[in-house]
Amino acid sequence: MAGKQTGGKAPRFLWLASCVHIGEESHDAKLFAQYLSWAQRTKADIVIMGDLLDTGLCIGTKHIGSVWENNLNPDEQIDRACTLLTPVKKQIIGVVTGNHELRSERVTSINPLKQVVLRLGVDYSGPSKVIRWRKWTLFVAHGTSGNLTSDFRKVLDGWEGVNVIALAHVHHLMTQTIVRFVVEEGSAIVKSRKIHLVRTGNFLKYAKYAALALHSPTDTGSAILEDSGSGKLKIHLGLP
Repeated sequence: MAGKQTGGKAPRFLWLASCVHIGEESHDAKLFAQYLSWAQRTKADIVIMGDLLDTGLCIGTKHIGSVWENNLNPDEQIDRACTLLTPVKKQIIGVVTGNHELRSERVTSINPLKQVVLRLGVDYSGPSKVIRWRKWTLFVAHGTSGNLTSDFRKVLDGWEGVNVIALAHVHHLMTQTIVRFVVEEGSAIVKSRKIHLVRTGNFLKYAKYAALALHSPTDTGSAILEDSGSGKLKIHLGLP
């Protein structure tokens, strides 16, 4: 359901689509289709946050054997992704890679997500991207650590001036707002600044590897940012 209008202006949305894992046997295709339909209807902007493809390989990765948990080979995963995203390709404003696409890149030098991007005709941003969306500045990346907070600390240590830090990888769907005090340069004036930390979710049901590793089940779906026109940012954990 789309958000309510504020002050006569329709709300604008940004879908942070992460950890879709097209080709993995536990990929939730039905839920992903619901998000795609919603994005078409609302004309939401979209950022692909990595691991769009599962890219199971039998060589060159600690996940040797994951290929047997794929129901599409890498070439078929590329085709499926292009078919699914073509109707919304003009809404995609950023694409960053994930560790699953890097499996192939490290073995062959070919990143399958980059092939998807080239066929769709959208920009590929590599490992991370700074995005200006509406009145907010976002830092987006897939992330590398299995710890929920350590990657956020790395970004906070290295990047100034962002309003939102959005990371994927761990499959959790969560948000937290922190406050930083900022001293204006050349003065003693102190102002506070809110920074929204977002883990952007996934479209993978409880997979075999997760059960074997004793990972906790996580909610499926995505984080979605909403600009309602009121000057405030709303973060939805799931469809609005």
